[in-house]
Amino acid sequence: MTFRLFTRTLPYVAMRALVFLAFGMASILFVAVMLGIGFLASSLAGGAGGVLVIVALVALGGLWGLAKLAKRYLLYLVKIGHVAVVTELVVNGTLPEGANQFTYGKDKVVRHFGGASALFAVDQVLSASVQQILSWLTSLGGGCLIRVPGLQALGAIARRVLSIAANYIDEAVMSYILQRGDENVWQAAADGVVLYAQSWKRLLTTAAVLAALVSAVWVVGFVLFLLAGLATYPVFGGPAEMDRLAYGLIVALPALFLASIFQWLLVDPLATVAMVVTYNKAIAGQTPAVDLYAQLQGVSSSFRQLSERAVSARARSPQIVPSGE
Repeated sequence: MTFRLFTRTLPYVAMRALVFLAFGMASILFVAVMLGIGFLASSLAGGAGGVLVIVALVALGGLWGLAKLAKRYLLYLVKIGHVAVVTELVVNGTLPEGANQFTYGKDKVVRHFGGASALFAVDQVLSASVQQILSWLTSLGGGCLIRVPGLQALGAIARRVLSIAANYIDEAVMSYILQRGDENVWQAAADGVVLYAQSWKRLLTTAAVLAALVSAVWVVGFVLFLLAGLATYPVFGGPAEMDRLAYGLIVALPALFLASIFQWLLVDPLATVAMVVTYNKAIAGQTPAVDLYAQLQGVSSSFRQLSERAVSARARSPQIVPSGE
């Protein structure tokens, strides 16, 4: 089912690819400019490799900021539009007759959130809630293992995998919000998190597999791009050892971001579809358990904030009746 839905939403997959590629081209252009500045400054300083290192660090900070802005204000909007289309296909089997995928996805997001700022506000609290609750749930079963001597490194890897997995669970909960008919998106988000907690083992299995796949693709991409960049050293590099190290640092910058784009293009859309499908199958026929609300509020300050905002929104619109209460 996952691959079939993936192929049915290929227009959105292609749109995501175009957006990611545009971001990649902008990143490469930025690095190229910084690289030129670095080599010019280094030559003016008598070939000092330290100048290249400084420029590389500045470029790294600039690229990181560019990536954060692009992910928050552009890439995420496209991704949630894709989630909206996938959710409609999972729940109802088809889009409304004559509906264009891009128009449907955009209209669905706007109808639920009103605008990008509201979407980002909900996502910020939702993401933190998922992260905190996931850490709590997994610590109940295996958190003690990371305190065993010699297993700290394994624990660090596990935490990294869980962090990646939480991103896809976050998108799955967004799919629940998008299929709710009420206007209280905060309540829908809280209910969606509770439903996730009720089915966390099944969801975590899928999310962990996806996280491992994403990480593997990223590592392979980084190594390939890094090796390709290092191969250009005889052409653009200098003879000094420090220059070689500085050149390697400069090359690592585009390799880091190209690896991310490589991952976004190859596996991110498929992972989104897989997580939305798994989530909706797992929660089918379930309602949010009332007693779980209090328990989750006790372990997650972000979920407590989510619940408080749901109450505030309900007070402003008393006709809205939350599910699970």
